[in-house]
Amino acid sequence: MVRAKQFHLHVIKEPSVSLMPGAPSSLAIVTVTYHPDHALLRAQMAGLPKDSLWILVDNGSSGSDLALLKQIAAERPETIIIANNTNLGLAAALNKGVDHAVDAQKSHVLLLDQDSIPHPNARL
Repeated sequence: MVRAKQFHLHVIKEPSVSLMPGAPSSLAIVTVTYHPDHALLRAQMAGLPKDSLWILVDNGSSGSDLALLKQIAAERPETIIIANNTNLGLAAALNKGVDHAVDAQKSHVLLLDQDSIPHPNARL
């Protein structure tokens, strides 16, 4: 007879999120791009909370694509671009973005692809 292993579950309380007006947001959004469709990226930007940190991790786009990413980032406060020289792949790029979110002391991270558009009623 095989005995099942016992596991102990520990409930970890979520860090408290400040809801005070003017308090900095605890949310970072990481979007990985590679030669993105700029209309889709702008639609994504429009659906994000204005006070959240938006981290665009580009996987080796060049020329006009990178210039347009910089233009989009300039239009929105709290937006940064991490530009990789080569395509590192989705997982490595997401990890770079999450590392930056942790360094920025964000307690919540939303991971998106370049063609993800938040639902208008999403509670972010």
